[in-house]
Amino acid sequence: MLTSSSSCSKELRFSNDSIDFAFTENGRLSEAKQITLENQFGFPVLVDWALLPVLNKTTGKFVKNPFNVTPAR
Repeated sequence: MLTSSSSCSKELRFSNDSIDFAFTENGRLSEAKQITLENQFGFPVLVDWALLPVLNKTTGKFVKNPFNVTPAR
């Protein structure tokens, strides 16, 4: 169960409800953002981040997601 920090259940808590990377020109890097995932369970939790392909509006084809998450797990 993953919940935001505003949720009533606090076993797994994100430091932000959402992340706004703002507008960035094509080919430029957006500002890095940091979130914290806090585990309140009494056991380890493994999180695998899945970055889905995104639709290129110019070509109409799905391409690799331009974002990355570190660490990936």
